[in-house]
Amino acid sequence: MGIRKFFAAGCCVLISLTSCGKTVERVPRKPVSVITTSTTTLSATTSAVSTQTTATAYIASDTVVQSTAAVTAAPVQTAAIAAAATSAAVQTTSAPPRTTASTAATTTQTTTTEIAASLTKEKLPQCKSAAFYCRNDDSYLYSDSINMCIAPAGLVKLATAATALKYTELSDSFTVGSEMKFVDSDAIRADLAQGNILTMNDLIAGMLIASGNDAAYTIAVSTARAYEPDADLSDSEAVDCFVDLMNKFAYNIGMYNTNFTNPDGWDDANQYTTVSDLMRLADYVLNDPQLSDIVSTHYKYVTFQTGQYTDWINTNQLLNAQSARYIPECIGIKTGTTDDGGSCLLSAFSKNGKTYISAVTGCLSDDDCYDITLKMFNSLT
Repeated sequence: MGIRKFFAAGCCVLISLTSCGKTVERVPRKPVSVITTSTTTLSATTSAVSTQTTATAYIASDTVVQSTAAVTAAPVQTAAIAAAATSAAVQTTSAPPRTTASTAATTTQTTTTEIAASLTKEKLPQCKSAAFYCRNDDSYLYSDSINMCIAPAGLVKLATAATALKYTELSDSFTVGSEMKFVDSDAIRADLAQGNILTMNDLIAGMLIASGNDAAYTIAVSTARAYEPDADLSDSEAVDCFVDLMNKFAYNIGMYNTNFTNPDGWDDANQYTTVSDLMRLADYVLNDPQLSDIVSTHYKYVTFQTGQYTDWINTNQLLNAQSARYIPECIGIKTGTTDDGGSCLLSAFSKNGKTYISAVTGCLSDDDCYDITLKMFNSLT
C-alpha cells in the first residue's frame, strides 16, 4: 500500500492501493483530544447547544470548538491513544449514533440521565467505558467515557461482516485457503480448514456467532479478491485491501475516531475505536436485516458445500435460554475479549416497543461485563 499524493490538512487524501489496483478516497480523521473542563447542554429534541469550555478540542467533523487555551492538533499516535485511553479527563461525547457525516459534531451530557441516577460508578464493576442508548428516542440513557480510545477486540468483526456485504452476496461461495496462517494459535475458531467451501452467509455466521477468527480472514481475502478480481492479490495484499475497505466503511457511517488494522480484532497498537463509534456500528447492523438476523442467532448447525459439518453456539450468553444471564428481550449483538481490550459486550434489546443498545468495554472479566449490562438493562422501567 503506498500513498501516491496528498493535499494540505483538511483536504481529502488520495491513497492508491497497490495491492488492490484501485484508488480509494479517504478523509483524514481528526485527532482525539482531551477537553480539560467543559460543560455542554444538548436538547434531545432541538439542535440548540450551549457550550462553555477552557480548551480547544478537535472533534470528529471539521468543526473546531475554541476558547482561551489552545490545544495543538497533532496526528494520532500510539502514545497519544494510550494516554487518552488511560485518562479520566476525556469527557467529550459525540452526537447520537444516527447523525450523518455532514452534521456538525455536538455533545451529550455524561451520566446525568434517568438511568444514571441509579447507576453510579460505585455500584458497577470496573470498565473502561459504557453506554446505554435508546434508538427510538435517539438519546443516551447512560454514558461513561464514550469517547475514550479503546481496543475493539472481537467487536471489529461486525465491521468485517458489514464491509463484506458491500461487495459480496450471502449466497456467494468461497474456499478457505492459505489465509489460515494469519490466525493466531490462541484465537477462537469456527472449525474451518483449508479446502472447505462455504457461502458468505455461513462464513459470517461462523464469525459472528462462534466469533471465529478463521472465518474473519477467509471473509477478508475473499471479499478483497471479489472487489478486485484481476489483481491476483496475495493473502497479505488481500487483507490489506480489505482493511482499507473496512476503514472506508467506518468513515462512511460516522465512525470518525476508529481505525482498523485487521479483520478479526486481534490487538494492535494502531487499531482503536470508541464506544460512541461502536454505537454507530451497532445501529448499522440492526438496520441490516441480514446482519441483525445473524447476530440474534443463538445456535446454528451448518453443512459446508464440501460435505463437512459443524455447529456454532453464540458467545453472547444473553441469547442462551439455558444461561442465568439470559434476557428474552436481547436481540444480539457481539462479544469480544483480548488482552488490551479486556472483556467487551455490545448488546441490543427490544422492550416495550423500543430498541436499546448497550456497550460495555474494558472489563476485567466476562462476569463484570455481563453484570454492568444486566444492571443497565434492568434499570429500564
